[in-house]
Amino acid sequence: MASKKDKIKYLDQEIEFLLNQQKYVNASNSLYDFLKVGFDHVETHDFRDSRLAGALCEHLEAIMAGQIKRLIINISPRTMKTLLTGVYFPAYWWLKKPHLKFIYCSYTFDIAKVCSEKFRNLVKHDYYNLVQNSLEEYLDYPLKVITDNEKYILNSYRGDRSTVGIGGSITGKGADVIILDDPLKASEAKSKKVNTRTNQFIGETLISRFDKTSEEKVLILIQQRLKEDDTSGYLREMGGFDVLELPLLYMGMSNSSTKLNFKDWRKTPGEILVPELLNIEEVKRMEIEMTSIEFERQCQQNVKGVSGNIISSKYFKEYQNAPPYTQYILAADLAESVEDDACFTGLVVFGIYEGKYYV
Repeated sequence: MASKKDKIKYLDQEIEFLLNQQKYVNASNSLYDFLKVGFDHVETHDFRDSRLAGALCEHLEAIMAGQIKRLIINISPRTMKTLLTGVYFPAYWWLKKPHLKFIYCSYTFDIAKVCSEKFRNLVKHDYYNLVQNSLEEYLDYPLKVITDNEKYILNSYRGDRSTVGIGGSITGKGADVIILDDPLKASEAKSKKVNTRTNQFIGETLISRFDKTSEEKVLILIQQRLKEDDTSGYLREMGGFDVLELPLLYMGMSNSSTKLNFKDWRKTPGEILVPELLNIEEVKRMEIEMTSIEFERQCQQNVKGVSGNIISSKYFKEYQNAPPYTQYILAADLAESVEDDACFTGLVVFGIYEGKYYV
């Protein structure tokens, strides 16, 4: 007969087994749990719980439910947005609809393939199989990887995930879901040529890759704001997008507009979006390393800046009627190139009256 000590040991093992099984069941029923448990098995660093991760998961699951078809996510760097939206989200959706076709796009293929490698590692990991085993009611047979390379991965249900950079070839590729992850490089955002080329590729080429018979036709953009006519601005002009916009430091208002009626949970101006990932010293260091305009745009999602652009708007007053100027000054900064991405010619006319300058 087994001793009392052996029985307790066996009971402890049985409880641990059941608890682990429950974790996988939870991971199969919740994107947030799929991400959280996945960190224990796949990632090299610990998971840090955050309200932001919960908000992102809530909106991505609304996409899976068909509530949202077009989603723009504007949040700052270093908030885990790429790992969740580009890696765990499509892998989780495959557990429900393994036939789905994804196109993942970033500003260059070299950047996009990093996310591709993480995705491939996830769906081939033992953890993914353990979650599948608790989802027998969804899958007729286990999802397996058939074709596996940095540009393309195909599963046993004929679902696939293609990886491409802006301007790359997508001939012959169809999609149910297109994920755009920072399609415009921050250091190139000032180039009119690069910005226009990026938006044209997205609007004229990439969006046309939706399969005609697809029931999904989902487009997701994840981007830190860079300028008024960046990809976020370009797609907002198209209309029809839900917008999840969250500044790194709370400004006392919510600019998000989604079908979930989402409101920023923070109450006090200056609260950090992800205190679990960034402390106030790290945020201050980001402010020092960036120019004020870069911080306002990339971290605060404010493309106009806190008080204007280079010259603060607080120094200007508006007048309805011009005074009788006694002198005029014309200032010109002429463009030196006729290339598409050259700077514009700048002209300013000043009128002078009683020692004051009017523009």
